[in-house]
Amino acid sequence: MGERKIFVSILKFIVFIFWLVFQFIAIVLIYNIFNIFFIYYFIFFEILSAISVIHLNYKDKNTSYKICWITLILLIPVVGVIIYILSRIGIKRNFNKMNKMELDEKIFPKEDQAMLSLLKEKNKTRYNQTRLIKNTSGYGAYFNTKIIYFPSGESMYKKLLEELKKADKFIFLEYFIISRGEVWDNIFEILKEKARNGVEVRILVDYIGSMFVLPRDFEKSLRKNNIKYKIFNPIKIILNVMLNYRDHRKMAIIDGKIAFTGGMNIGDEYINSYSKYGYWKDMGVCLKGDAVYSFTSMFLRMWQSITKKREDFEKYKFENKLNEYTGVILPYNSNPEENNDVAQNVYL
Repeated sequence: MGERKIFVSILKFIVFIFWLVFQFIAIVLIYNIFNIFFIYYFIFFEILSAISVIHLNYKDKNTSYKICWITLILLIPVVGVIIYILSRIGIKRNFNKMNKMELDEKIFPKEDQAMLSLLKEKNKTRYNQTRLIKNTSGYGAYFNTKIIYFPSGESMYKKLLEELKKADKFIFLEYFIISRGEVWDNIFEILKEKARNGVEVRILVDYIGSMFVLPRDFEKSLRKNNIKYKIFNPIKIILNVMLNYRDHRKMAIIDGKIAFTGGMNIGDEYINSYSKYGYWKDMGVCLKGDAVYSFTSMFLRMWQSITKKREDFEKYKFENKLNEYTGVILPYNSNPEENNDVAQNVYL
């Protein structure tokens, strides 16, 4: 079955490539036909190019993003304009519903203004960074949060298993790669038991990242055990301008009270149970407290974008009172529609 699944995945990929080539050939043929009406076509696309450049300059804030598109449009007006228009249509279609849903303030709860005022007094630079991230991503700062640092995948994996066993409300897993092996087998055993006991379990995985490494009968096994499962941005036969938009996030949220994130996917190489490229060094963190809700929100937002169905965010929000906290914690993310490069702007 495993070999058959790999064969089917490879076949789908080959069909996709052939179909992509066919579409480009069709575009070239159409281009040659339009040569007959060159003057009209030239004027039309010059006007369309000008409109596209004006739209880019007015609409998008990211300078490097503007330069790339404007250069493409000016160098190859026809292809550049077509690709730009298709990309905007694709992004709007896939993210418009999600953005409308996000008008609800429950997704981005109010911040602790008293603590923010204190931060502003003590460290103006850090305060300004929190405002930049809040204004560009929607996510705010938290103070009632504790962080545990893991210097290796082995130490993080051990703690993850411990916390998964304690879950009694829900488990959300979102990873770029989920591959067959010891790590997945141990996690899956816990997930099956939890699902049987009424714990809500959801898994979100990227299609490209896990295309050839998913465990045998992965989807069938999840359905059989009442585990919800979604794929992010699968390959389609038609030309997909959003093919390069991938979900590289790695995070696990448990009961809305604890979250894990870092560089570790679900795979044996991340705990060095076998050597794929030598010793694999990845770090990770575990968060406890109010900031966990940002991770819950990120997961549900992505789930909404796939299902196009509104989620009840309040259902997965819980109070997390701690006796101690690590400092100012601000988890955040971005999506292809924003074009803000939040992390880059923060570091610059």
